[in-house]
Amino acid sequence: VRLATKKGVVIKEGTREDLKDFHEIMKITGKRDDFMIRPLSYFENMYDYLAPENMKLLLAYYQDKPIAGVIEILYGNKAWYLYGASSNEYRNVMPNYLLQWQMIKNGMETNREIYDFRGVEEFEDETKPEYGVYKFKKGFNGEFIEFIGEIQMVYHPVINFCFEKGL
Repeated sequence: VRLATKKGVVIKEGTREDLKDFHEIMKITGKRDDFMIRPLSYFENMYDYLAPENMKLLLAYYQDKPIAGVIEILYGNKAWYLYGASSNEYRNVMPNYLLQWQMIKNGMETNREIYDFRGVEEFEDETKPEYGVYKFKKGFNGEFIEFIGEIQMVYHPVINFCFEKGL
């Protein structure tokens, strides 16, 4: 966290208009880490329904350029890390650590009891691709709680087949 600050990373709360920058960074992250991303309209709808009370968009800037971002949900007694994105440039200035710290502070300022990193499995095998995410989140010294996992129910097998095959 201190390294990012020393290097000049600045965190700013974003507006609906800033979702475009976040989405561009999210596309870079999705390509790099091989996962599907939602369209910009999804994030705009989320913002319209949840911000500013229950959703915060935070962007990390380095040399006045957005290089990383997160979407935080504030609801009930929790602050939730919902989405995160980072560019391929300037990863060495550690913007993601400063973003996490800002979300934790947001949770404390709004009297949330729990900060939820969401979605990480416990990995001991450093060769697995998911190990990096595990190591990052574990570095904040949180408590790992195991849940049942995801359950997929297929109601339309043909549509599901096409979706899975990208047809």
